Amino acid sequence: VNNGPKLDFDYTIGVESKLFANIDGSKFKVIIDRVDKEDDVINIHDYKTGKTKTKKSLKNDLQLTIYQMAINQKFSNKVIILNWHFLKENHKDKQRVSFQKNKDEISKDIDKISKIVNDIKKNTAKGTCELNFPAKVSFLCNWCYLWKHCYAKKEYNEKNSAINVK
Repeated sequence: VNNGPKLDFDYTIGVESKLFANIDGSKFKVIIDRVDKEDDVINIHDYKTGKTKTKKSLKNDLQLTIYQMAINQKFSNKVIILNWHFLKENHKDKQRVSFQKNKDEISKDIDKISKIVNDIKKNTAKGTCELNFPAKVSFLCNWCYLWKHCYAKKEYNEKNSAINVK
């Protein structure tokens, strides 16, 4: 017996959709778990296996703002709803968190993103990126395609030079 949520994929227009967002002169590659489109509404879905977060904390999350920017560049003049699905959450009312970001919130997020990008550029130029932006090695490293740029994987890169072959 299937006790999971009933999902309707009639409006799904993309799964693992690869898009790009240009934000204040910086290009971001995004891979969106699922995108649904119905009339003038686009739903961006992101699935999480970690700890459930509150709507308040997710309002400060920049990930789906970047996704929204990518969608806006592909589908202009659409209402965009951001959806997080927490797969390990047992309480049905906490399994999904949805909301929209208004123009002011998006503008503030763009400012935050631009500041982070500028800080990374400054620290890279000064050689202090490792100190101010420490790598967080985790199981997610197995899916990363940027090892040749990662100081946390430097030893692996030196021992296995084939990783750097283009």
